[in-house]
Amino acid sequence: MYLAQTLHESDGLRAKREYGCSGQNGCVSKYPADREWLPECQGSNRPANIGFYGRGYIQLTWCSNYVSCSKALLNDGSKLKFNPDQVAQSENLSWGVSGWYWGERVHSVVANNDQFGLTTKAINGQSEECQGNGKNAEKSKQRFRYYKNVFKAFGLSGNPNEAGCNY
Repeated sequence: MYLAQTLHESDGLRAKREYGCSGQNGCVSKYPADREWLPECQGSNRPANIGFYGRGYIQLTWCSNYVSCSKALLNDGSKLKFNPDQVAQSENLSWGVSGWYWGERVHSVVANNDQFGLTTKAINGQSEECQGNGKNAEKSKQRFRYYKNVFKAFGLSGNPNEAGCNY
């Protein structure tokens, strides 16, 4: 599941930055401060003119995630908070944030479950692909196609289970 989601999020390992955003200041308004959940990223605690758009092979978004990940990987919450673009500039950080995000935000959702759609929901949630209204359904289907290909390539037994994301 991790490999399939990573392949989708990174466009086949070609992108370490969210498409349509670039540099330190890209897409500043796309992930607004009023929706942050950590105090370090709320109000005046959030750095001005820094875009917390997706970076890494599983695209880390939101200042709150950058701070939490920075604490876990770099023992300092401010390193990625004030320079999130270093994730896209470093292979080690691109993989590191992807592994961290999976372990912290996704793995527990599917720990004893084979529903691939639950991983999509944990990564992009109800707001993007799992709304149940057909919006972005093709993206969810593409993720599952990656999973079926990975499943087959590794010769895993059983059948891939698409359930868990109502698109």
